[in-house]
Amino acid sequence: QIRIIIMNAMTDWYMKAQDADQNLRLARILDVSQDLKALSMLLNGQPLIFNIDLACLAARRGYLKLDKWLSDRIRDHGVCKIINGLFISFWMLFKLIYYLKHTYTISF
Repeated sequence: QIRIIIMNAMTDWYMKAQDADQNLRLARILDVSQDLKALSMLLNGQPLIFNIDLACLAARRGYLKLDKWLSDRIRDHGVCKIINGLFISFWMLFKLIYYLKHTYTISF
């Protein structure tokens, strides 16, 4: 119960940040979620835009296989849910493709 409250508070804290503060907050959230062994729980929550940012940072640090996480999200929620929810903007889609391309040397 307390873990859920903490996860929701961290998500809200990130979403309310100004653009300049979001990266610092996201890094701190990732550190805390790792300490609490709650990264997977946090990545399955809401909002989905937050999940993409956190997943990308976790993958950069070697805590998460981004391609597997994304495949699991598509499998669990379906393509329509992913398109309507997860990829809520072209900017987020661009960030994900950019990250995948530079991390896994994928050509698009």
